[in-house]
Amino acid sequence: MSEYFNINPFCVLILFALTGAMPMKKANFLGFSLFIFSFLSGFLGLPSIQADIIFLKNGNKIRGEILRQDNTWITVKVPYGTLRIAQKNIQKIQKEEKKSFLLKQAKDLKRLFALEAALEKLKELYQANPNSAQVQKELEDVYLKLAKDSLEKKRFYQAWALVKEGTKLLPNGKELAKEREKLIQLYQTFEKMLERGREACQKKEYRKALDLYQRVLEFLPERLNSISPSLAYCHFQIGLSYYRKMLYEKAFQSFIQALEFNPQGGSFLEIYMVSAALHQAWQYFQKKEFQKGEKLLKKSLYYSPNNPKLLFYLGRSYVERGKIEKAIQYYCKVLHIPVPKGRINFQKLEEEAAKRAKLQMVSSQKEDAIAKIIQSKDWKTIKTKNFIIYHKNDYIGQKVASLMESSFQNIRPTFTNAPSQFVKLCEVHIYPTAKEYQKVSHLPEWNPGVTRYQKAGGRLLYHRILTYQTARGLYKTILPHELGHVMLLASINYNSIPRWLNEGWATQMEYDYQKRYRQWKIKAAIASGQAMSLEKMFQLRKYPKTSQETSIFYAQAYSFVAFLLKMGGWNQLGKLAQTVRNQSSLKALETVYGIQGIKNWERRWKEFVLQKK
Repeated sequence: MSEYFNINPFCVLILFALTGAMPMKKANFLGFSLFIFSFLSGFLGLPSIQADIIFLKNGNKIRGEILRQDNTWITVKVPYGTLRIAQKNIQKIQKEEKKSFLLKQAKDLKRLFALEAALEKLKELYQANPNSAQVQKELEDVYLKLAKDSLEKKRFYQAWALVKEGTKLLPNGKELAKEREKLIQLYQTFEKMLERGREACQKKEYRKALDLYQRVLEFLPERLNSISPSLAYCHFQIGLSYYRKMLYEKAFQSFIQALEFNPQGGSFLEIYMVSAALHQAWQYFQKKEFQKGEKLLKKSLYYSPNNPKLLFYLGRSYVERGKIEKAIQYYCKVLHIPVPKGRINFQKLEEEAAKRAKLQMVSSQKEDAIAKIIQSKDWKTIKTKNFIIYHKNDYIGQKVASLMESSFQNIRPTFTNAPSQFVKLCEVHIYPTAKEYQKVSHLPEWNPGVTRYQKAGGRLLYHRILTYQTARGLYKTILPHELGHVMLLASINYNSIPRWLNEGWATQMEYDYQKRYRQWKIKAAIASGQAMSLEKMFQLRKYPKTSQETSIFYAQAYSFVAFLLKMGGWNQLGKLAQTVRNQSSLKALETVYGIQGIKNWERRWKEFVLQKK
């Protein structure tokens, strides 16, 4: 055997098993063995290699790549090994063209369901042989299979991008043209479903509308941003129906779903959610089911942080359960004061907390009560043209006031529709310590600043920045970052935009050293596989759970927006902020920048990251 074979032992075993027991001459044995080997190679899906054809004198032939050749022997590379053949047994040798080789490779990849790799091979082959009918047929077939696979996975826009690319490359492809028409008809069906959903809303058939919207989203998840307000409206109306029937738990769940789809849904939505939660919690308390009531109130606090009514009722629940220390903590949160040390007048504390909770409910439709709470003897204020600074340190207060006003004037030109002056003074609350800041903001230690705002009836009630004076990077990173949020919101009339764009824009306002750190962070994340896909980043509605994941998200958002700025500057980015309100992130990017398909965006962005020093 060594005269003829030098191959993988596994293949040798198979050949012996199938042929070793058969008495035959060496040449016949060689031919039969090669026949068996060729059959097994195809059956087992062994990868293609470039195949020259060697015709043997006994009538058999061998496909493989000729590695070495002399007057006595020829060495051929075959799948999973090499074959050594004596020249005296060879009749002739036929060299294979590169075209045939690539085509065979593409077919093998198709057979192994590696369709994307097959597509790349066929595109390469098509560029060299654009008039080959066989190549065109194989290429069209792969485009169709990939498009249908995308549809099965309910990725309509991906399927559309494939068919669009295929028809552009193969304008005479009849099957692709048919598939394109099918996708157009399917898209028109989705648009009709959306229209039927809007009609159902007008007829107050909200459950029917929800069903239609959800069916569209199954195939077009990219339309979530544009459909979210309608979904929120339907859930709110269903919740309102439950609320009027005093089915408060069902009403609460519907209001929560409305807030999930539209987090900036306005104070009226939050008020109804809180009211339903309080009514249902009270019913639990009457049944002595305090833990159920507490769980409901705590869930409500996630959507309405620092709401004094919710905090007060939680305190009352702990009083009923005899947990006075917990009750004190919640009453102090209502009053925005630290928990007193030593003995306290609990009755007086509870009365003051009750008054404050009542004050908030009475004045919620007129103005925000937090500004009043903070204006105590301990707090000082500085007013500028656009800001009101709440502080407890004169030096820091003056420095922050000067920085905020000068920063406003410096960065305003970068925002396309930014006002020359805020319609309402922006509050900047500088707490003395991280602990005091965290008590009010309810944010983790790694989050040193936050921007919050509220609208009602189309009118801005407040916009404010919260941070603390000992925060690292207060003047060069935190305050410029938060001001970036406020300026962006003002430029789009305080409408909601995707989280990645909001944070990516704000990080552009930070000082250079912080930007360099974020650039290094995303490079490392891509190298280690920790960076999320752009598709996932576009759909992110809440911040990641851990500080590490959040840090990578901020770096990725910064890097992607920096990439957009390189392509089109601030004007294009401003156009994107206006466009993305009514479309998915990907659709808005395609509209504004003209790059089609999530894979193209992913590739170009990563090239930008890796090239940037």
